[in-house]
Amino acid sequence: MPTILGVIPARGGSKRIPGKNLRRLEGKTLVEWAIQGARESKKLTRVVVSTEDVRIAADAYTMGVEVVDRPLDLAGDDTPMVAVFQHVAAVIPADYYVCLQPTTPFRSGWLIDQTIAAVQGKEGDSGLTVVKLRPTGEVYITTKAVLNTGRLLGPRCVDYAWNHGVLNIDTEYDWVRAERIARWPGGIGALLEGGGGGV
Repeated sequence: MPTILGVIPARGGSKRIPGKNLRRLEGKTLVEWAIQGARESKKLTRVVVSTEDVRIAADAYTMGVEVVDRPLDLAGDDTPMVAVFQHVAAVIPADYYVCLQPTTPFRSGWLIDQTIAAVQGKEGDSGLTVVKLRPTGEVYITTKAVLNTGRLLGPRCVDYAWNHGVLNIDTEYDWVRAERIARWPGGIGALLEGGGGGV
């Protein structure tokens, strides 16, 4: 059975929304939303939070999740995600590494599992979720071999395409939209399917 590590990269800094990863959305921090989605997955064999921030680490520990202590030089605004994952891979060996960014809080365990299954089914070396051929940021999958090339996605990257709307929280306007979705019965899928308007 392959080891599949879910990695929640959550640094303390944020330019547009200060303290974004610890801000509460309907009672849960964005880190807690990410952990919740990861726990719904049936394919992830382990979940960790990568952070340099002691408050985020404490939040993860409260949720019963391991923390990979990220060096400060890998926690800047311009730090590439591949560098963060190279650090995690150097600490924890796994067959696959799955990136679960807190800024897409409505990611389900089902979506995580479908993306993993797509990569495994096509023997890909990496993968990601897409909507209308555009990356959604919800799920990225990579391997140590790909990371060793200095990239997050490899030449055998597999797209998992799906139809629902996606929300990446980057601005205060995005936050307002996220609050609306979080309060809507059934979440983002029900909101769109029920004609609840743009999110």
